Amino acid sequence: MVDSTRRKILLASSITIGSLSGCVGSAQNNLSQQGDTNCGPPGQFECPDGELLAVHEFDGCSVSQTEGDCDIAVEVEESEDGNGSCDAFGFSWAVENDDCTVSHIRVYGGSDCVDIDQDNETDGDVSTDLQAGQGGQQAGISNIRFCGNFEEPEEPEEPEEPEEPEEPEEPEEPEEPEEPEEPEEPEEPEEPEEPEEPEEPEEPEEPEEPEEPNAKEKKKKKAKKGSEDDGY
Repeated sequence: MVDSTRRKILLASSITIGSLSGCVGSAQNNLSQQGDTNCGPPGQFECPDGELLAVHEFDGCSVSQTEGDCDIAVEVEESEDGNGSCDAFGFSWAVENDDCTVSHIRVYGGSDCVDIDQDNETDGDVSTDLQAGQGGQQAGISNIRFCGNFEEPEEPEEPEEPEEPEEPEEPEEPEEPEEPEEPEEPEEPEEPEEPEEPEEPEEPEEPEEPEEPNAKEKKKKKAKKGSEDDGY
């Protein structure tokens, strides 16, 4: 009937509780269960933390979201069929949009209710042991109220304004061309030197007259020549 692995409310049958003054004692996993004197009508419930995100109504084991801007899917996981009817005792839930988180759940059934604290969760499982009345019979879930906060979407960053383009630099004025230098006046050619007058050739010296040989030498030469002729 009730899955022992799930979070559940332990009633007087599983823990020793003092006298009840309209409240059923708290159980485990941070679940607090209150009697019918503290529950009040579901419509008068005020979220202890955050704001009301969603309301789900049960018709037996059929459940639908009837109020709230946070879309939360609820699926019955613990139930009991009997006498042609179905009672839901546990459920799983999950936030279907990304902008809300759950901090508290109030579950109603019969004349009882249970409060379940959550740490800004987006999904979870719940098991209950709500009382149908003084007879101790377990009641099925009839109403769920989810409390929490809507996360403000991050504002998109404003695009940076494009930098103004730098003004183009004014082109430099072209330098005025230098005036060409005036050509130098050509030097006047030097007047050619007048050629030197050739020197007059020297008059050749008159040859000296040969000296006449002595008469005696002449005779010797003549005699020598004659002897050579005779074969001597």
